[in-house]
Amino acid sequence: LFTDDEIQVTADHLVRPIMVPRDIHILPWFAGYAEAINAGKSLRNEDQASFHRGVLRTQDAPEEDLECDREWEIPYVYFGIFDGHAGSGCAVTAANELHQMVHKKLMGILHHLVPNATCPSSCGQGVMWFPSREISVESLIIGALEAAFWEMDHQIGDDKRRYKMLGGCTVLVSLFILGKLYVANAGDSRGVLCRNKTPYPMSFDFTPVSERQRLQQLGFQKPQLLGNEYTHVDYCRRPLRNDVGKKML
Repeated sequence: LFTDDEIQVTADHLVRPIMVPRDIHILPWFAGYAEAINAGKSLRNEDQASFHRGVLRTQDAPEEDLECDREWEIPYVYFGIFDGHAGSGCAVTAANELHQMVHKKLMGILHHLVPNATCPSSCGQGVMWFPSREISVESLIIGALEAAFWEMDHQIGDDKRRYKMLGGCTVLVSLFILGKLYVANAGDSRGVLCRNKTPYPMSFDFTPVSERQRLQQLGFQKPQLLGNEYTHVDYCRRPLRNDVGKKML
């Protein structure tokens, strides 16, 4: 958006025009992007998106973590969509910082991604057990994404205690690296792959509703996690005196 007229039109909650990048070559691989202003339910647009093109370089890794016969570069492309709710703070934070955490976690496994790379002898000191089965590169990348999601969730939790950050957000990330596509999600934002006009789901909802059975089992095994506020029987809230004789489950 370059003119005041364009900004004014896009801010119309009744018209809600679809906005697309003026330069379609900004995104790689003919990727498209479009957005529209919200329907007036909130003052700010709570949804965010991010794109990052990164490179994992062996020269950026500490010498004590990686030894290889030559310098390697592994490019990757990252797309992220963040559906905020009850506030924009979490979506903005995740859109600005999650890709950095993903990059850091990928750098942590770089010595497994680079051919003919070895870990210095000091890396094995103190280790008394080694897995008998080799861990695949795909599993390592999936683990890096999971670790990045975990770290992002904890950082948002810490920020909520320090700052006024309301609500939360879903996350849907697509990572293209080493010729493969990896999709990670939290919440109910969905990824779909279309081939020959046939849709294939690339993600599955990860919400309290979809996780209800697992959470109930976890609450039964470790009731201390419920903070004496709920039980594994799935009360929606703490029972009060006025609830006696009423159905709550």
